[in-house]
Amino acid sequence: MIKYVIYAFPLFCLLCASCSTLPEDLSSEDREALCRKSGQEVTSAVISGDYQKYLDGSGEKGNAEDEKNFAESRKNLFRQFGTPKRAAFLTGLKAPLVINHLWIFDFEQKNRTGKIIPHQQIMQIVWGERDGKNVLLGMRFL
Repeated sequence: MIKYVIYAFPLFCLLCASCSTLPEDLSSEDREALCRKSGQEVTSAVISGDYQKYLDGSGEKGNAEDEKNFAESRKNLFRQFGTPKRAAFLTGLKAPLVINHLWIFDFEQKNRTGKIIPHQQIMQIVWGERDGKNVLLGMRFL
C-alpha cells in the first residue's frame, strides 16, 4: 500500500504538468528565472491545496477529474509525510537538455504518542524542451 502512496502524487504531477509550455524565445537566464517562479507557484499550491494556483504554475487547463486527482494526491502526501509547512528553492542543476530544480519541503507529522516530529523531503521539478517549446516535464519527491 505504501508504495502506491509514494508514487501517486509524483505520477499525478507528471501527468498534469507534462504539456505545459513556456515562451520559446527566452535566454537561459530568463528561462531559469521563469522556471523557478513557476516552481514557486506549483510548490505553494501543493502546500495550500489551491488547485487553480497549481494550474497557473504548471500552465495546464485542467478538468474536474484532474482536480479530484490533485486532492487525492495531496491526501496521500499528508498520510505519508504529514502536513507540509513550507517549501524553499534549494538549487538548480543544469544539464544539456533539462533544468532540474530541487525544492526542500518542511513537514510536520505526529507520532503514535501525538508528539509532532518535523522532517524534510526534497522535491525535484524538471523543465525541458519538447517540440521546440519549453515544458514542465514533471516533478517528484526524492
